[in-house]
Amino acid sequence: MLFLSASDAMYLALFPAVVALNHENTFSLYDRLSSALTVAQVTGIQRLCSHYAALLTPLSSPDASRESNMRLTQITQYARQLASQPTLIDRHALQQLAEVGLTDADIIVFMQIIGFVGIPGQSR
Repeated sequence: MLFLSASDAMYLALFPAVVALNHENTFSLYDRLSSALTVAQVTGIQRLCSHYAALLTPLSSPDASRESNMRLTQITQYARQLASQPTLIDRHALQQLAEVGLTDADIIVFMQIIGFVGIPGQSR
């Protein structure tokens, strides 16, 4: 019988091979890996950056619509700020995530990814 460590199990939960998208869960695998790469870049750990960049590369990026670009920009800005300066995050920043279409379930997964990927960088 194979036992997974807690971090392995969390990794599989946050980055499954297929993310079933619906009205409640709109945070795609591309969104997840893009967020992870942003946080990895903030940590400055090259191995983490390379890992998430390699996983992200073969995926199709979202459409180039204005809404999609605004969403990805907001996700990236929030991830970068929370990973580097968490004390600057306020209700307004969180509200902006909802304004670009993230659901409560999306935001929870997003926060978990930021914490999960950012942990190795906290010991630096």
